[in-house]
Amino acid sequence: MAIIQEYRVGNFAKDEKSGVILKVVGTTEKGASFYVMDRDKYPLKDGWSARHLPLTMEVFRKAGFTYDNWHWTIGKNPLTRNHLLDITWIDGDEFSFFRNGHHKIKYVHQLQNLYFLLSGKELNLNL
Repeated sequence: MAIIQEYRVGNFAKDEKSGVILKVVGTTEKGASFYVMDRDKYPLKDGWSARHLPLTMEVFRKAGFTYDNWHWTIGKNPLTRNHLLDITWIDGDEFSFFRNGHHKIKYVHQLQNLYFLLSGKELNLNL
């Protein structure tokens, strides 16, 4: 079962059975409401279930990150003039964020939430 507390409005997930991309449009203590991005796939079949959407190199490209020497970077921190966000591609589907320690990120919603935390803005991601 997806961990609802991790989701914010605007986060992406997927239907476990069909792989259809979902967007969180509301959250409560009991769950989340999702919008089916591909309207041709709506309504979803009975028994659908929201799951975390895996983070891929294609997601970084679609979000406007730049790839260089095992690192995906985006934006500039106005105080340090370093990249706002620097994510290291380890191997396969494993990505790491280094700031005050080593943090693995595996899912699109984690990238979205991390970007929002650091920039105060939503990550522009068109899936």
